[in-house]
Order: sequence, then structure tokens, then C-alpha cells
Amino acid sequence: MSDVETHQLDDALKQAPDITLNLLKLINSAAFRSLSKISTVREVIIKLGRIQLGRWIQIMVFAQQSGTSPSSGTLVHMAAARGHFMEGLAKALGWAELKDRAFMVGMLSLMDVLFNQPLVEILSLLNLDDQLQAALLNYEEKLGVLLSLAEAIEHGENDAVHTLMERLGLTDYDQLNRLQIEAIYWADSLSAL
Repeated sequence: MSDVETHQLDDALKQAPDITLNLLKLINSAAFRSLSKISTVREVIIKLGRIQLGRWIQIMVFAQQSGTSPSSGTLVHMAAARGHFMEGLAKALGWAELKDRAFMVGMLSLMDVLFNQPLVEILSLLNLDDQLQAALLNYEEKLGVLLSLAEAIEHGENDAVHTLMERLGLTDYDQLNRLQIEAIYWADSLSAL
């Protein structure tokens, strides 16, 4: 992250004390705790890193828009875990170029339930690229298959999980379980907020 980007984020976060407070709580949680104490917003940005910071801000905004807090919203927790799981799965499959998009699809895939509106109506307001919309609305392309797998696992649909794993070339159920457990732990860390 360049100094210019860090400076811009620093300025933006200084104007959003609620998000800054939540980020400070996160930095001081067991997952990130270090011996050095935080004295500036810039240190939070540097410590978290741009990608991780982006993830947490997405989750906080998602929770805020739904009227819940990241620590209390079961659907927000599920969306965060699903996003992280799909990101990890994309990495495991060697699809590094899709990991950020996979996270986004996982996060957005529960918006219809969270906001009690049809997903197509919500997505029409978001100006998402075609690949994300195809995954979210029609389970198309690689991201759509990842979303199908995440949902099948969540619903305990073992036959569908097996079929989707074969389609993706996955054979290691233990790896899938590890990714899911890691995602749940990651989403649980939201309780620090």
C-alpha cells in the first residue's frame, strides 16, 4: 500500500469514528494482538493491511446497513464465514485471481435474506460486474460453482457436495473441512467488534 493510499484511508477513517472504533477493537482482539500499542489510525491501517482492512469494512458496512452489529447478527456472521470460505477455496484451487471476487460473492449471497428483498432488486442498485451477478443470480461460472458448494455444505447436502467437489477436481474432504472451520473461526473473531 502506498503512502498516498494510506493517507487517504487515514483521512477517511478519521471521518468515520464508529468504523475506527470497531477496527481498534479488532486490532486489540486475540487474533491480532501484539506487544506494541496503537497510537494512530495509520498504525491500524498498516497493521491490518489493505486487503484485510477492506474485508472488515465490508462486513461492518453490511452489518450497519442491515441494522445489526457484526457481533450480533447471525446472518452477517454466516455471510462473513461464507465469504471467507469461498475465498479460501478459490486459493486452494489455484484461482488466486478470483479470491477477492469469491469473498464478495459469499458476502453478498445472503443480502436477499438480510434485507428481505429479492436479490435481483438489490443487485440492480449495486453496479456489480457481470461475473459476480452471474454467480449470485444463476450460479454460473467458477464463482457460481463455489457458491453452490458453500451452500450445499451449509445445508448438509452430501450428494451435492460430492458432485460439486468432483466438478471442481477436489478430492480432499479434510481440506474442505479445514477451510470451513477456518472460515467459521474467522467470522467468530467478529465478536471482538
